[in-house]
Amino acid sequence: MSEAQEPRYVEYALAVDSERAEEAIAKLQMRGIEYVWIDAPFETFVTEDGYGYQEVETERTTVRAYEEVGEEPTDELLAKLRGEIEALLGPLAHEVTASVPQAVTEDPVYEFTALEVRPGLMIRPPWDEERVAEETTILIEPSAAFGTGLHPTTRHCLELIDDMVRPGDAVADLGAGSGILSLLARMKGADPVVAVDLNPSAESSIGYHMELNGIEGIAIIIGDVFTEFADAEHRFDMVAVNIGGKEAIELAPLLTRIVKQEGVLLLSGIVEWIEAQVTDAFAALGWSVAERRQGEEWVTLAVKRVEQAVSPRQPRPVALGIVEQQGKILVEKIVGKHMYGEGVYYRPPGGGIEFGEHSEQAVVRELREELGVEVTPAEFLGFLENIFRVEGSMGHEIVALYRVRLADETQYEQDVFVLTDGDSQNEAVWVPLADFASGDKLLMPSGLLERIKQ
Repeated sequence: MSEAQEPRYVEYALAVDSERAEEAIAKLQMRGIEYVWIDAPFETFVTEDGYGYQEVETERTTVRAYEEVGEEPTDELLAKLRGEIEALLGPLAHEVTASVPQAVTEDPVYEFTALEVRPGLMIRPPWDEERVAEETTILIEPSAAFGTGLHPTTRHCLELIDDMVRPGDAVADLGAGSGILSLLARMKGADPVVAVDLNPSAESSIGYHMELNGIEGIAIIIGDVFTEFADAEHRFDMVAVNIGGKEAIELAPLLTRIVKQEGVLLLSGIVEWIEAQVTDAFAALGWSVAERRQGEEWVTLAVKRVEQAVSPRQPRPVALGIVEQQGKILVEKIVGKHMYGEGVYYRPPGGGIEFGEHSEQAVVRELREELGVEVTPAEFLGFLENIFRVEGSMGHEIVALYRVRLADETQYEQDVFVLTDGDSQNEAVWVPLADFASGDKLLMPSGLLERIKQ
């Protein structure tokens, strides 16, 4: 059996009257030619918050097309095909040329090769099968909605997500396009991840890329963020907004409301001449620039609330509540990736300590928010330093541990609690400490069991 040959193409360039270009395209498509477009001249102009594009009206325009042929396109074949196109179009075309494209792929309109965002983080087209050990690879179809990683704004957002997202973070991607930012956040262990876009085509594009990358767990919303997040408060650890400076300013009050106190905003698609307006607008709402990236005239900012605007590499303060009864401990059951691999592990309820909040207050608030229970701190067990790595991403927590009592004694008889964290829900259950001591079950963070037994 002979090996399948790569497709061969001929490129046509047709000079036609601008007002009859669509008529010429229709005739080419009737011939079975799929790749046809108007190569119309555009002028680019600077606007207050970026660039604008406007088609230049001309008496004539160029229609271009690629036609697949089943043999080597020799000079004789090119002359024959040119004659066929001239006969097909008749007086519609003032001039017809037929040539061999300089470079073609399976889809000749898109020529895209692997892109290294940074060492260890690659973007590859679906047909690129190369993989490198310890490399995070995102597969992106070049013909997808906006966001292949080629633009500086996308690349800088990817770098900051790679630096800042921790396993379990809640992430929203506003103006998601192809979903490339959501994909990386999910690969980093973020959960939940919500991708939002106004364009209906984004839903199929993001869904396709989830399947292409073997990713699940990204919620896709097609709609207006003001409507979708009308009632959301302090829901996300990170929100990425790669849609422009003016748009970010309009969203500033909403973003301030939906991001957690210790969360971060990625503001991108900002041209340098509007950067000061963006930073001033967010500074008025209590935000400060923690990271800044620039490529050409395009600026990307990672902003945090003034009291939180520190390096993303700094440890995260956390308070956990230890609820015990009859040799058992109340813990959240989590299925996912962890420092030892992947599977089921358990962790006491609790969460981040907000600025100006005592760790004892934090543990009471977190258990109220997550479990809907009231607790009374009974004993401070000390601090536990939790340094871990999940799939190459390092995390660092300073954990304040409190033994607490349920205010409602009847809740000790409850077998299962619903633990709510943002949009996600898990179960909290009673597990014997002996199961952790024997190694039958895994308790996180590391070293917690020994601290409880002291």
